Amino acid sequence: MSIFGNDKVIGICGAAWGDEGKGKFTDFFAKEANIVIRAQGGNNAGHTVKTSSKALKLHVIPSGIIYEDTVNLIGNGVVIDIENLVSKELRSLKENSIDTSNLFISQSAHLVMPYHRLIDVISGFKKIGTTARGIGPCYSDKINRTGIRVFELFDDSLLKEKIDQHVKELNHILMYETDEALNIMSEIYPEIEEVMKDKKMSNDLLFKKICHYRDIIKGMCVNHRKVIDRFLINKSKVLIEGAQGLLLDIDHGTYPFVTSSNSCAGGLFTGTGIPPVLADRIYSVSGIYLTRVGNGPFPSELGDPALI
Repeated sequence: MSIFGNDKVIGICGAAWGDEGKGKFTDFFAKEANIVIRAQGGNNAGHTVKTSSKALKLHVIPSGIIYEDTVNLIGNGVVIDIENLVSKELRSLKENSIDTSNLFISQSAHLVMPYHRLIDVISGFKKIGTTARGIGPCYSDKINRTGIRVFELFDDSLLKEKIDQHVKELNHILMYETDEALNIMSEIYPEIEEVMKDKKMSNDLLFKKICHYRDIIKGMCVNHRKVIDRFLINKSKVLIEGAQGLLLDIDHGTYPFVTSSNSCAGGLFTGTGIPPVLADRIYSVSGIYLTRVGNGPFPSELGDPALI
């Protein structure tokens, strides 16, 4: 019996604050999907995919990666920490003998840079309860139209120009900051030291670092619209994978204690370019009990375990 049935496009998103068990649903449908597309969010989200012999922790890579015949696409709505993608996720897959020749990255996706992470800490990430992984500052640059997209990695002069401008702005901010932000950043992200010099970020060191990772993912970068259109035209089985959940949505969640993208069902379509009218089914997943990570209101919270 077919899991998809007669459906061709299925979307999966969360109904609460994330951690509802979306990964299990995604994995269930991914085994039959022809393509799995991650729509939004960054490495502040993720899930564990279990195979017969191992458990893989994925953040921006779609869960269909464990199936050799399934194409996996990181969509335009995702923000990608290229360092984390290469040094952690891709490395983990390689170490577990998982083939990544079926993994592709949208050229239109935005990049999370080390300066985004530092700005996250300076901005007081603990107030909101974010992961300090630079997701919010990256989406801010996207909205400000100053972000760096994947295809811009391959234009050295443009990439260097944008890095120079962002680093200049960051170093101006650092002039008025104490060492606290740098110390916190060094604890949670030791690799920041690789692009710092005399308590300032070095644009040259950052450019060199990004170019190193760029060369590794070069063959994965594609025009996502052409890839998705091919599957839609052929009436293939398409699975769209969301991150977080409705109550963390930037517009519909418990603002300001939310994520920085549209994690509701609508984000599945803006993050891929697939017209909503083509969706056959959308599953909004909720567990039998709720949990919440980070700060903000939690109406059904039971309270301190000692008092329950």
